Amino acid sequence: MPRRWAFASLALMIALVCTCFILLRNKETTILKDVTVAYIRQQATLMKQKNQELQKEDRLLEQEEKAEERYVLSERKAKRLAEEAKRNRVIQIQNAKLLLENEKLKNKVLREEMEARKARIFAMKESIKAGDYSRSFKSLSPDSSLTSPSAESPAQVKLSKRKPFSSVKQVKLAGKHVKACVGTDCRVRYVPEDVKDWEAANHTMVVMGNGIGVPLGPTVRTPLDPSLAPLRDLPKSATTGQKVSDSISREM
Repeated sequence: MPRRWAFASLALMIALVCTCFILLRNKETTILKDVTVAYIRQQATLMKQKNQELQKEDRLLEQEEKAEERYVLSERKAKRLAEEAKRNRVIQIQNAKLLLENEKLKNKVLREEMEARKARIFAMKESIKAGDYSRSFKSLSPDSSLTSPSAESPAQVKLSKRKPFSSVKQVKLAGKHVKACVGTDCRVRYVPEDVKDWEAANHTMVVMGNGIGVPLGPTVRTPLDPSLAPLRDLPKSATTGQKVSDSISREM
């Protein structure tokens, strides 16, 4: 009996010791957990402060970068304006030189024209003194293409001579155009249907400055430049279509 009580007491003691050990272990674990969470939160707070400091520094760097960009842009703009001013200056100098050259040429032309006019006046006076009124002074006239400020170039003169004909309305003629070629030289000859129809329609022909006749349809006569050949009718003496066509071909 005493031995049983001894074993029971020993078992109870072991159970108490184990229970105490488990309780102490759980308490230490809870304390460790609390310590770990606090440490992590502290580290997070420190990291947040560092991030805030970095953000402030980044904002300062951003402001500095923008200031540098503005400076670079201003310098670039100033450089571009300086280059443009330099180019404009060169252009102004060139324009001034051209203006000076033009004025010199104009002065030279005016002097030549004045000298030629003086020579003509002197020749006229000498001719009047001698009683000779049949002399021509056209040879003493200066070249109009050089002296006259409003002189036209050959191309301009050609266009101005052709301009009056553009106002004449051309009507399609009754007949056909026959193309005849001799080697590589091809010409178109107009052949009317009948001379009676030609005369009845009162067709006219424009004789251009180079002598080429251009047949027109029945239109009202248009006043042309006095320096050019006037409008004229085809010869009514022709009695056949062949004669009229021959006359047109000769004019063409």
